[in-house]
Amino acid sequence: KKMKIKRSKCMAAAKCALASALLLSVLALAAGCGGTNGSKDDGNVITVPASDAVTSITEAIGDSGIDSTVKKGQADFDDNFKDLYGISEDLITDGAFAYDSTGASADEITVLRVGKNDDIDKVKQALETRMSQRQQDFGGYKPEEAAKASDGKVFACSNYVFLGICDDSSAARSAFMKFMQSATQ
Repeated sequence: KKMKIKRSKCMAAAKCALASALLLSVLALAAGCGGTNGSKDDGNVITVPASDAVTSITEAIGDSGIDSTVKKGQADFDDNFKDLYGISEDLITDGAFAYDSTGASADEITVLRVGKNDDIDKVKQALETRMSQRQQDFGGYKPEEAAKASDGKVFACSNYVFLGICDDSSAARSAFMKFMQSATQ
């Protein structure tokens, strides 16, 4: 009987250690991207080029209609930012977006690094509005593209905001989170 007690105490200790390790893993994952609900994390500021994030995401999602990428500082980005996103470029310190240059698909991956934590919600709302606009743009003549835009994802991670419209926006969001996790290590 004493042997069973010792074994059960060992099993309980092992289960406790496993639970602790799992909890620490979840907390470490959440630290990089503000938790599972996509909220911002004021204590963890990441500074990696947004264009690197966009490249990583587009490579991860593979075959899509995306064939062009522009980043902050390039004429195509700077000249079109306010029209596309409806906010001042002053709110961001870096950004990049990838899209289908033919205009035949709604596909778009956008990553913006926000300058002030107080502006993250404003930038996130702008990307949600952009996603809705893409849905409307394609609603009348390409319903499959409108549906793709409707299924898009907007997500904040640290001081970055992501928009993903593509065939598998969940995979794009996961690729974004994976990239941001690697940036915190």
